[in-house]
Amino acid sequence: MNVSDMNAWDSTISANLSPQLRSGGEVTEREVAAGAGAQTLIDEDLVLTWLARVHQSGVLPRIQQWRAEDRAASGAAPGGRNALISDAVILTIALILVIEHNTVRVREMGRVLQSRLTPAAREALGIAHLYDGKYRDWYFAAFRAVHRLIDTFDGWDRKRWASLTLAERIEWERNLDQDHVDVMRARGEWFTNALIEMTLMQQSRKWRRKRTALSVDQTTMRSGSQQSRWHRDRYTKQEISMLNEWTGAEVDRPVLELEADLFPRKKSRKNRDPDKEDGGAKASEWEMAFMANIIIDVHEDPDYDREGAPPQLIRAASLGTPNKRIAEHTIALIDSLLDRGYDITRLTFDRGYSQLSSEKFHQPLADRNVAVVKDYVGGKQTQLGISNGVGGAPLADDRYVCPSTPTELMEAGKDYDEGRITEEQLWDRLHKREDYELHRHDGAKDGSKMRFSCPALGPSPTVDCPLRKLHAAAKPSEEADRPQIHKRDMPERVAEYKICCQNTITVKSSDNVKNRQKLRWQSKRWFRTYRVDRNSMESLNDTVKDDIQLDKSSNRPMRGMAAQQFAFALLMVATNMKRIIEFEHQLHILDKRSREGRPPQKRKQKHELLERRRDRLGRSNYKRNPDPVKLVPMPRT
Repeated sequence: MNVSDMNAWDSTISANLSPQLRSGGEVTEREVAAGAGAQTLIDEDLVLTWLARVHQSGVLPRIQQWRAEDRAASGAAPGGRNALISDAVILTIALILVIEHNTVRVREMGRVLQSRLTPAAREALGIAHLYDGKYRDWYFAAFRAVHRLIDTFDGWDRKRWASLTLAERIEWERNLDQDHVDVMRARGEWFTNALIEMTLMQQSRKWRRKRTALSVDQTTMRSGSQQSRWHRDRYTKQEISMLNEWTGAEVDRPVLELEADLFPRKKSRKNRDPDKEDGGAKASEWEMAFMANIIIDVHEDPDYDREGAPPQLIRAASLGTPNKRIAEHTIALIDSLLDRGYDITRLTFDRGYSQLSSEKFHQPLADRNVAVVKDYVGGKQTQLGISNGVGGAPLADDRYVCPSTPTELMEAGKDYDEGRITEEQLWDRLHKREDYELHRHDGAKDGSKMRFSCPALGPSPTVDCPLRKLHAAAKPSEEADRPQIHKRDMPERVAEYKICCQNTITVKSSDNVKNRQKLRWQSKRWFRTYRVDRNSMESLNDTVKDDIQLDKSSNRPMRGMAAQQFAFALLMVATNMKRIIEFEHQLHILDKRSREGRPPQKRKQKHELLERRRDRLGRSNYKRNPDPVKLVPMPRT
């Protein structure tokens, strides 16, 4: 562009500028009216798209039903003035804001109503009649609409802005109707999962699926107020109030977010208890937070080629208090998925879930016929080693074995956990132990029971036992490489062992339910599946923390569990929609390049990839259970 063209271009731009800018700066009338923040107009197409998705979720009629139930329970007369801003309008605006990476702030919703909607968008939302030139306080219009919606699943009866002292907190908890809280909590969880299910329907039909493997985990959602309670007594779980050193008077400790609780900032301190007298961490290493419970789908085959694979999405989620109702939240999410028609092939979780009680967690999963993949807790509360089995067959770690199995094989997991054997020795013993495992025959379709037989029976025996006659179709002992069970290794009164005398034994779903799992612990398939599923879950946690900014409480300045559940639901929608849109965008780019004759280069296979630099240079000995580093004195010169 030459000088004359540039001068002509500048003249054209100057002619189109507003009078304020031509006269020397100053902010525009639109900026003054709208306030600081996003100024981009929201058009009719975007509004209609998200309005249709809100209706598709089915939350609007359910919210109206909840209001009618609450009105009938309170005895209030039906009727009243219509709301200025409807549930559909405020939900549409809130979802558009989180999708454009904006905040869940009522002020932002008010700004959208005031200045960001085009005239056609206002018509699409049915609120064009509100722009009649009269003054309206759009912030309070949005505030009333948001909290009118939140009130339908708010069971914590208190003023959201009031901080309560210890005495007031005790009185509040005493008067809290727990049954009402449970009903309202279930409503909030239904609201969240209905919006999540709506996002799943935005996928292309060929990517939608109801049969899927899942992984579950928790992640923190920092509360807006960090006014924390007193530490609790480790036995009574009651807060221990402190006294003023000079006056001797009890010090008030006001708390605003009563449904939040203390949680360590770093994972390395997740097992530190702030209420312990001898091991509590510093107050600065803890924060007040809510706890997000999230279930995502994972690939059924962990070795599945992820290039071109659909994104792994959130399937169910809820919000709770740290270290409370973990099992109940997870089972409620599983029930939500089953009610929506999902066929769950497995559920993968870490050691934190493995140590939950059988009655509240493991048995309900077994009753719902949900197979699990998990790791076991070691140390003082170890789940490894020999457990009482069924019909004389002991449970070694996670599998029923022959009662004559060598003790060193049955105790392999415990010996490894306590450092008596190496990782290679563990794998060697577990491999040998496979021959002694009971053979599974069949099981009830509902998972209520299973039948197992002795490993020396059938046409494919894995051991030779003097108590069992070799099957006619089985290979002779001389030709087969099978372990031999000797009489000296058999337990006393072996005739009382059903597994040694009967063809099969029956195992109920409640037998050793806390240790049983779908895949053989520490096998190659288990290790690959567990690692990939857990990595997928941790990747999702990083996404919601860094990209969606779940932990940034200033983006959602709302008080109370119900308000945070509302914001949490919107952020879960944003997480799924961004993954879906990005996936479709990548497919669009690949298709465009193929049509233009520029197909992408094929990814290198695993055996073609170069060794990692840290491994090539020996800069790290990172592995699951690294050998201890032996230190030697540095030679003196």
